[in-house]
Amino acid sequence: MSRSCPKGPEHGSRRLRWLAPMMLAAGIGLGLGVSSVEGQMPKHRLDVVFPPGGTRGEAVEVRLGGAEMESASGLWFDHPGITTERVEGDASPPRFRVTIGPEVPLGLHDVRVVGPLGVSNPKAFVVGQRPEGIEQEPNNGPAEAGGMTVGQVVNGQIDGATDVDWFAFEGKADQRVLIDLAAVRIDSRLDGEVRLYDAEGRELAYGHGTVGRDPLIDTVLPGDGTYRVEVRDVIYAGSPQHVYRLTVHEGPHVDAVVPSAVDAGATVEVTLLGRNLGGEPSGTVLPDGQSLERLTVSVTVPPELQIDPDRPGVGLDASPGGGTAGFWHVHETDRGAADPVFLAEAMGPVVVEEGPSDHDDPMVIAPPIDLSGDFREVDDEDVYRFEATKGQVWMIEVWADRIGSPVDATLLVQRVMGDGSLRDILEGDDQGDPGTGNRFGTGTVDPVVRFEAPEDGTYVITVGDLYNAREVDPTAVYRLVVRPQQPDYRLFVAPNDPGNPEGLTLWSGGRSVAYVLAHRFDGMAGPIRVEAEGLPAGVSSDPVVIAANQVQAPMIFSASAGAPPKLGTVRLVGRRLGADGEPVDEPPRVAVAGTITRPPPGGNAPTPARVTRGLVMALRPEAATRLSVVPNAVTVPQGGSFELTARISRSEGVQGEFPITPDALPNNLAIANTKIEAEKDAVAVPVTVAENVEPGVYTIFLRAGGKATVPDPRNPEATMEANLSEPSNPIILTVRPKEQ
Repeated sequence: MSRSCPKGPEHGSRRLRWLAPMMLAAGIGLGLGVSSVEGQMPKHRLDVVFPPGGTRGEAVEVRLGGAEMESASGLWFDHPGITTERVEGDASPPRFRVTIGPEVPLGLHDVRVVGPLGVSNPKAFVVGQRPEGIEQEPNNGPAEAGGMTVGQVVNGQIDGATDVDWFAFEGKADQRVLIDLAAVRIDSRLDGEVRLYDAEGRELAYGHGTVGRDPLIDTVLPGDGTYRVEVRDVIYAGSPQHVYRLTVHEGPHVDAVVPSAVDAGATVEVTLLGRNLGGEPSGTVLPDGQSLERLTVSVTVPPELQIDPDRPGVGLDASPGGGTAGFWHVHETDRGAADPVFLAEAMGPVVVEEGPSDHDDPMVIAPPIDLSGDFREVDDEDVYRFEATKGQVWMIEVWADRIGSPVDATLLVQRVMGDGSLRDILEGDDQGDPGTGNRFGTGTVDPVVRFEAPEDGTYVITVGDLYNAREVDPTAVYRLVVRPQQPDYRLFVAPNDPGNPEGLTLWSGGRSVAYVLAHRFDGMAGPIRVEAEGLPAGVSSDPVVIAANQVQAPMIFSASAGAPPKLGTVRLVGRRLGADGEPVDEPPRVAVAGTITRPPPGGNAPTPARVTRGLVMALRPEAATRLSVVPNAVTVPQGGSFELTARISRSEGVQGEFPITPDALPNNLAIANTKIEAEKDAVAVPVTVAENVEPGVYTIFLRAGGKATVPDPRNPEATMEANLSEPSNPIILTVRPKEQ
């Protein structure tokens, strides 16, 4: 199950790490080291890391697949306790040894490729505590099943549409084992399914879509003997990117935690619900016939739960729930550690669902509250009763999709009439994507409503599951939050290219772009000023404004000529602007970094995206071109016009014309494309502001595109033909109302 929100082990409070490139070690290729699209400026693109994890306190040799792996010179990990060194030899791409320090937190970490082409997109790398192995082919049938032991992790790939992997282990009678296949949880393309067979080939159990889309089998073995596990893709897909981690173990597995919200700095008792916890039966029998256990543990909550990009979490945070404050808890036992579970910062007094809480006996609540509930029973529907006075306003929302729950929640608010009947007041619906979906979608099926009591009286909230699950599901949990209305926002920062996962690479003497995205809620509509902190010497970035009612703005980074190569994380912070145009006196919001994990799918399916561990920037020499635009600030009325001058500077040997195109324009504003001729270095760009452009402050920029012969960053002695796309400096456009 995907979990929400990054928080976790200390990196040092607000610490920015800048490294010289050769202090890093790198990864290797899986036969996917194809070159980038011909004619484009090449980039390192990481498609897969294999094996996708290792044991804490040990070392593992890894290989990488993607584009431009042959020239990789290093790896960036999100924790300084993970180090790498190149394995000697002539392998292409080169192989690298990853050493995981004993202090590295268990769970997911980000890894990126570093090289002369900059820094790549991230992939997940798992730090575990069990012995690890690697699948050995051929293992395509039960007679060829690879050996493994209970308590071991095997890393494998479904490498082709017909590939099926088999493994065998020795089991004991009455032994309760969990067969866990991690794939989607680790950025894999595999939609896996597993089957368990006895020595005679009889199918004993099947798993698919148990932990999110990943399978989990929970079974008690019928006798001593050899058991076999079959792994395949549910639609018979396969590629080197279809990686997995298969674990057969007797250790703990946590399906849910109650409550799922806690107060910062408190020491609280929470109840873990799961398997092999060493607790007591919960009374819930699962579809596979096994009993769900519960175990109450004491947890000390960190005093600071707000987002800090330099304290990464150790779980995978899908974009709909990204940016929620909280922390990750890992339940460790002498039989292993469970996957991390996320505990959110409470948005009101913490309450746990009690009793039947149905229409015949609704649970009485007193807002504000942060209530943890569940739908572990078939056809469950929960009803809550509360009192309200006329004109009182509450925001009522259900958190399910945003915390990785399979629940597609319904929300209905009704008034209890004098005769006991119920009158519908309002109904909640899905929260659509605000317009950032191609880079980092935050749309969710969770309902959120603004409730204003029409009269003094008694009201009920009914929470249901749209699909009314027909079997018990221990992960079908939710949070019902009833809180005061408080206009606010969350900030995210995502790579420039909405069509491909990528890193942020800046060439000295040039510019690079990332997009800062605003998720507004509770009616917050005003402008937001965003600026960068902790930039290295030689790098600058002008503050930008996300205009009123807008959801994104470009963040342009500029490097001075000759700035030395560096690698590290950048911190972006935002502040609301008041009516006077000055920042509001309140704590700033830190932008959470995120990225799509693969190119957008076809049709209307959302692009998979997740939170990453910081906005990582690589500074490399040397930019082929630099585009500058003046003026860099313009004020114009609706229906007015102005002129920009775009000027290009070319490095030695760079020739040809450069088409100039606008980017990041507000709605209803269009700028005609122009070009700088081959023998010239500037062009005038006329701009007309339509009368229906909304007044406000906007950040726009221009791009210079064109094919040129440039030095090849992979080989200083060679040149290459490349299509360039150089962003200009930002232009602050202020549109004022049309003069009457």
